[in-house]
Amino acid sequence: MKVKLTDMTLKEIRDEGRFEIAVVGWGATEPHNMHIPYGCDGLTTEKIAEISAMKAKAKGAKVIVLPAMYIGMNANHIGFPMVMHFSLSTQQSIISDILWTLKTNNIKKLLIINGHGGNEFKGLLREFFSQTHIRIFLSNWWEIREDVINSVT
Repeated sequence: MKVKLTDMTLKEIRDEGRFEIAVVGWGATEPHNMHIPYGCDGLTTEKIAEISAMKAKAKGAKVIVLPAMYIGMNANHIGFPMVMHFSLSTQQSIISDILWTLKTNNIKKLLIINGHGGNEFKGLLREFFSQTHIRIFLSNWWEIREDVINSVT
């Protein structure tokens, strides 16, 4: 069972029919000390999006996972080598273009799974609220299940 747009063929997309929700992981490319790869934020959100979409699809959801974004807001880390940075206006433009694509495909919901603390989406997404009929949801993956985090040993 496939859910990632990048893994699917035109035939598979057509066979799926209309999608109702799109999911995109959004991370960053930055150092995480000496032992974790620069892309871990994007890798994490990409995998969370895929696993979540697979579970939803198994229950009948019409979901598609968009290509993950590996560049986030990183001006505060720019002193490190090869840190990639999008400005707030660039992120806004990218989200606007994603929404346009979803609108042209009659997709009514977008879930952004955020994996980088520097990505401040709340205000940005409020700007889109009155501009689109697409419902936009935001999940910072590290905040999921905070209600049970202390009971995990």
